[in-house]
Amino acid sequence: MGHTGEVVSVKWQSDSLLDVQAILDTTVADLLTRWPEAARVFWRYRMMCVGCPLARFERVREAARAYGMTEEQFGIELWQAITYRTW
Repeated sequence: MGHTGEVVSVKWQSDSLLDVQAILDTTVADLLTRWPEAARVFWRYRMMCVGCPLARFERVREAARAYGMTEEQFGIELWQAITYRTW
């Protein structure tokens, strides 16, 4: 819904490319299992996804939409939390 299928990449100072699409297409549960530090980003926005039974089925992009957030910006913030271990 509203997604055109293009891969959204962001250029970072390290000259590496981030594939935000991969983060957005991951289920919330898989993301939090692999990178528990990402939970802080959900909490920052008062998203109830952490511990929600639907987290096993809902993709990060769907959760962002459900809370009225911009998918790409939310994906970037998750990437930063995972990469830089920002708490």
